[in-house]
This record gives sequence, structure tokens and C-alpha cells, in this order.
Amino acid sequence: MISGYKLVVDGEAVHVLLKCDSRSRQQLLRFLDGLSSNPHQKGDYRLQPPNDRNYEVKLIAQFKVTYWADNAVRELRVVDIQRLIR
Repeated sequence: MISGYKLVVDGEAVHVLLKCDSRSRQQLLRFLDGLSSNPHQKGDYRLQPPNDRNYEVKLIAQFKVTYWADNAVRELRVVDIQRLIR
């Protein structure tokens, strides 16, 4: 298994992280750290937009994290973090 991918987080996703309370932020950061160490983890489901790559989607507490592994450059790209409405 290839490990040690660089974590690349979309700017809007960073804003979501910054707005979180510290407990939620720590939970998300632990998940992202683990994901960059094991970038081929399967999500809870997969998005397959037409004419685009496959995205894994993982539900973490009250958040939905969308990501994909860019194997060519060894980067784990987090393209979206959304707070789920309760």
C-alpha cells in the first residue's frame, strides 16, 4: 500500500474547518490525517459525476467530506466539507 500522500484541501473546505468548534475541528483533522496516511480508504458512498473522476464521500459526525486520491502526484485532495443539517 502506498502511504504518505500530501493533503490538499480546497479553500472553501478550509473555511468550514475554521468555523467549526474545536472538538469538531479536531475530529475532522484526525480523520484527514488518517486519510492522507491511507488515501485509498473507501467512503460511505461514491459520487460519479458525468465526465469527471470518482469521488469518495465519508460521513464524519455531523460532516460530509468529499475527496479523491491523485495517485500521479501522491496527493489526497479534499474537495468539499459540508456540515450536515440536523
